[in-house]
Amino acid sequence: MYCSLQGAEGSKDGVGVPTAEVFREMAKCIAKSIKALGGETPLPDGTVLPPGKKLGIAKACRIGIGETSSFSDFRDYVEIALEKLAERSLSLLLLLDEFDKLQEGIDSGDTSPQVPENIRFLVQTYPRFCAILTGSRRLKRLREEYWSALYGLGTRFGVTSLRPEDARRLVVEPVKGRLVYSRQAVERAIFLTSGQPYLLQCLCNRVFDISAQLKIRSVTLDVVEQAGDALVEDNEHFASLWDYAQSDRRRFILALCQKEANNPDPLRLGVIQERLIDHGIEVGDEDLIADLEFLRELELIDLIGETSGAHYVLTIPLMGIWIEKHQDFAALKTKARLETEDQRE
Repeated sequence: MYCSLQGAEGSKDGVGVPTAEVFREMAKCIAKSIKALGGETPLPDGTVLPPGKKLGIAKACRIGIGETSSFSDFRDYVEIALEKLAERSLSLLLLLDEFDKLQEGIDSGDTSPQVPENIRFLVQTYPRFCAILTGSRRLKRLREEYWSALYGLGTRFGVTSLRPEDARRLVVEPVKGRLVYSRQAVERAIFLTSGQPYLLQCLCNRVFDISAQLKIRSVTLDVVEQAGDALVEDNEHFASLWDYAQSDRRRFILALCQKEANNPDPLRLGVIQERLIDHGIEVGDEDLIADLEFLRELELIDLIGETSGAHYVLTIPLMGIWIEKHQDFAALKTKARLETEDQRE
């Protein structure tokens, strides 16, 4: 059963998902999955949806999952759903996407910090209920006490850059017989996206669209560059990554990495500190190292090399192009300087 929290009703202020809506969205997805099996579908309000009827699931979830007892109501429905599935010797695997949306709601006060504990309870209590949780933000960054309920519950898998040979296959095989990439075009696509599968597929989709518009079958380096420029114009993924940095100083460091990308002097730790001072941002070693580690954990920057020669670069070159197009370096500098001064006070 697939459920994305992006599809849930958000709070009135547009930040996060209220607790009741989290459980309503999951209940709605469970009901739709049972309906897809055929036959009658039990609903959270106690009614049963006859075969062939399509309307009524969302309303039944609103009525059956109350505001004040949302988890208790959802738990009751899970038990009914599991009984229904057991008739067919089936279990329930919850595929919960955009799981880190819960953090936004917890921060804004719209989502109860008890929700992670509630999910753990379900997995531990019902042998036929299990879950796969995914999110854009790395779960190990969610270190608040309420997230500890999920630590040790399962196995964490990081989805990061593909191996070069796998990335090449992802570029050429889906369009085999329709488009032919030059070797340079393939390598450029992998470089721009750092081989990250989501971004690589987004870029290749743009390449396919451009090739169709131009009525060409050969993908050159120029076509990949055009696709990259088009992708950074309106892709919300980069804006989300930018937000994940969580501070103006870290965002300025990202912009600095892009600005200095072609500078012959690599951005070693000491060089970054010097550049920040040049821009009126005085930050101590401990705070700067913490900022850089934060950005590394989010896979926004990489540390290249070892010991004294190690230096920092942006992980995703396309992110650098997005920064150039959408961010004002001078404004970022001012925000970072004011934020750092406020922290000292």
